[in-house]
Amino acid sequence: MRPDHGLQAHPHTSAGRRRGSYPLRSSLHAYRLADVAPTTPFYANLTTLHLIPRHRRSDYLDIVLVVGGNGHHVWCTPTGEQRFHRLVPGPIVLYRPADELVIAGSEGVGLTIRQVAFPAADWDTFATFMGLDPTWARANEPPIASLDPGDVSVERPFEVAMKKCWIRLG
Repeated sequence: MRPDHGLQAHPHTSAGRRRGSYPLRSSLHAYRLADVAPTTPFYANLTTLHLIPRHRRSDYLDIVLVVGGNGHHVWCTPTGEQRFHRLVPGPIVLYRPADELVIAGSEGVGLTIRQVAFPAADWDTFATFMGLDPTWARANEPPIASLDPGDVSVERPFEVAMKKCWIRLG
């Protein structure tokens, strides 16, 4: 997988909110893994997102494969700068505990993703399982790799993780 750090400065300012602009000045919500997976050591799902307000993960990583629809994320750098990245089917994104962002799907259609959330301490094991570079977790910006949409070899680990997650929940 090739990294694609195509993040750009967010085109909108907080002075005049325009359609599709989600300022990161709203209150920050920090999700814990126990919030999304109270009875299992990890969480896996296929879901369609419309808007997740400003948030970060407090103790886990979230690896996301965009499989349908379209949308974007707005990432806030440690210096407060906003960076915008369009999301369409194909990219895989790693969100880490320090990443503050807003994720939005397009109106009506939304953004369909496969996601796997797991403890930050398990990153090296997970990276090996997925065939990812372990240094991704230490990158300055949320790592993104461009993939061929619908590539079975990419989607298969997500499907396996989802089956294992639902067996544990069942």
